[in-house]
Amino acid sequence: MIYCISLFFFIVFLFIGERYKYVRILAFLIPIVLIGLRDNVGTDYLSYNYIFENIDTNIWIEPGYWILNKLINYAGYDFYVLNTLISIITFSFIFLRINDFKEKHLFFWFSLIFILSQSGYSFMVNGVRQSLAIAVFFYATRYIESRQLKRYLLFIIIGASFHFSILFLVPIYFFSRLRLNFYLYLSIFSLSLIIMSLGIMDSLYSIILNNLGYEKSTDLGSASMDSSIGFLFMTLIGFIILSVSKKYISNNKDLLLFNCFFLSYIIRFIFLGNMSLFRLYLYFDIIGIIYILNLIDYKFNISHNRLILKGTLFIIYLIFFIKGVTNPNYLLSYKFIDI
Repeated sequence: MIYCISLFFFIVFLFIGERYKYVRILAFLIPIVLIGLRDNVGTDYLSYNYIFENIDTNIWIEPGYWILNKLINYAGYDFYVLNTLISIITFSFIFLRINDFKEKHLFFWFSLIFILSQSGYSFMVNGVRQSLAIAVFFYATRYIESRQLKRYLLFIIIGASFHFSILFLVPIYFFSRLRLNFYLYLSIFSLSLIIMSLGIMDSLYSIILNNLGYEKSTDLGSASMDSSIGFLFMTLIGFIILSVSKKYISNNKDLLLFNCFFLSYIIRFIFLGNMSLFRLYLYFDIIGIIYILNLIDYKFNISHNRLILKGTLFIIYLIFFIKGVTNPNYLLSYKFIDI
């Protein structure tokens, strides 16, 4: 029930924010409060709570996250204050970056679909550190567009202080404007699907771990993801979007968005059996949402058709969101903390 009420007011504030932009802040306050004041929501909640309560021991964690834990702990505040602060920082980066895009109604539709997406709320209450790093990378893409390498690297370093996985994205600055033959894009997409279906990377990953003396472990949900209807459906959507993208990419900004959308799918396919690398796709998924929305605006001149397509996209994401929050394995049943 709390999710239904929250989503309703989130939509209302976003709608009002189309005319009065300061109201958009109220919309973002809703997920900030939900994430900050949750009690044992998400599979990693107790692990992060343990880190917070034992920050004075020799526990290892990325330096940025360690500093925030230390400051909040030293000030005598509770764990929920840390969660709220991290949520504010995360959404601030997202809010600032999405305001760079001036396309009509983009803020409304992006915010609505993002919060329901796999990189949105559901991941933010689990992958707390990586969610912040994703938001930092999303913000840093403004410096890819403006070709300011030093500033881009600065924010990559900031993001790495919360999750080291963002360091894999340093080369994106240099390859973001790479333009391949359209049929080569389709070939790579198809080849990555074949690699996933045959389990080639999964087998290779197991061999490497065995040679290093480790056993392969599979994270929650990774084993069944390749056979799920949702995954197959999203793959079909990705193929359709890729197929109609041939004539859309007209400038470097569009190319950056397209390449990020493309990478989100390739990473999903190739690293499906290794959740640590698989989750790299989330860095690009958030940008892919913008690409899809802009592509709809480009392909359909009639506003009525645009509304139908974006509304359909919202319903699809909403169905998957409901499926996720009602799955007991993901521990997303909501409960407020006792303050």
